[in-house]
Amino acid sequence: MSIKGMTEKELFIQNRKHIFTIEQKVSNNELTINELDEIIPGYLHLNRIPDMAMTYVSPSGCNMYELTNEEMVNNYFELRDVYNDLDFIMKTSFSALVKFSTLLDQKSTFSFLQKTRRTKKHNFELFCTEVKLLPGNQELICISNPVSKLEITTYRLNGILKENKFFDNNFQKFMALTKREKEILKLIGLGYSNKGISERLFISNNTIKTHRKHINQKLDAKHLSDLIRYANTYRLI
Repeated sequence: MSIKGMTEKELFIQNRKHIFTIEQKVSNNELTINELDEIIPGYLHLNRIPDMAMTYVSPSGCNMYELTNEEMVNNYFELRDVYNDLDFIMKTSFSALVKFSTLLDQKSTFSFLQKTRRTKKHNFELFCTEVKLLPGNQELICISNPVSKLEITTYRLNGILKENKFFDNNFQKFMALTKREKEILKLIGLGYSNKGISERLFISNNTIKTHRKHINQKLDAKHLSDLIRYANTYRLI
């Protein structure tokens, strides 16, 4: 399907795929934050766990809010009350976002909508924010884009990421796995037997069998090679 033919829901899913891959490329120094900042129509920011305080905002975010990075970081909570519709966030996504941040699952993503305004003179605009945990479990990497420009975001990020077809087609299946199921999938990919996984995770062999059954069902995996391919594609190993 072409980007032009995507629904808003499909664009949201596509952007969830992007944050998964972008975090890996930034962590591996394959893509810098400044390079990314020049591509997307929104902005990138880092937020600290557990209080969600902003620790960094990219140059385009500073330009949007007409503030310096230092002003944004040092006065985050005061500014948040002015530039964000907190009632909207509390009603729609706050509890789910907090739950996501406490799971400490580096192989999951989270997306939510928020209403923000560029300055006090502007009206609130709907933004889609994609979130992923950074290695170290201390910060979230977030990309916030205007919903009205998600199509542009998808087009530009597709151009630089060029993900393979298997990754693209099976992303939703992989994201349906729980943190424990991903942990077991990783060990399967590394060659551990059920007994080896059981001993490593200190859970019974029957529990491992149940987890593997659920993993196979969610991924529609028929063979061990299918599971290894998932583990490789989504960078578990």
